[in-house]
Amino acid sequence: MTTNVSFMAKKTERSPLCAIRRNCRECCGGSNQEVRLCTSKRCPLWPFRFGISPLTAQKQGRNVNPFVDSPAS
Repeated sequence: MTTNVSFMAKKTERSPLCAIRRNCRECCGGSNQEVRLCTSKRCPLWPFRFGISPLTAQKQGRNVNPFVDSPAS
């Protein structure tokens, strides 16, 4: 019996952003802190590494880039 792993992975993920977050954690050795400090800015998934769209975060006034200061309130 052959198992289609990609189909199973898609079925268990709640959203594409959850899958991206999981991929980033795996890339960083399972460490949330390393995901936050990731410097691989050339990676196409880098802006989404926190599991939230950068545009959504900006609308909510959240800073998802630790290398940029939060806007003044």
